Amino acid sequence: MTHLTSTEIICPHCKYSFRVIWEASINTWLNPELIQKFLDDKYYYECPNCMKQIHLVTKILINCPKGMLWISNDEKIETKKKILKDYDVINEKGEILAPIMGIDLPVEDHPGLNSNLAKEIKKFKNELLDKNNNNS
Repeated sequence: MTHLTSTEIICPHCKYSFRVIWEASINTWLNPELIQKFLDDKYYYECPNCMKQIHLVTKILINCPKGMLWISNDEKIETKKKILKDYDVINEKGEILAPIMGIDLPVEDHPGLNSNLAKEIKKFKNELLDKNNNNS
């Protein structure tokens, strides 16, 4: 299962502390679309105080057809692609594969495959916001 977590970030610009939600692990069977986010390194967050962009550098556990591996989101794109190709997460063309019932098919062949992820993210964010509001 893809695992969401929250972590505290301290803005290097203004020293403001805030929490962000990110994927500590990605299950390619359930959420293959998150591989593109990982490849594009979309782990930038805006400080709510000074509005500067902050990059979260972290290792993410990828659960895929050939097992599990830890890989840092700030690796070079070529390195990420080679590793993900070796683990059957992407094909020779760089297309993300969605392993379903033992058959690897490109993600675009399965629209809406992971509609529950958006609901889970929204629920997790709301719970975090409620917790932060109650602590204020």
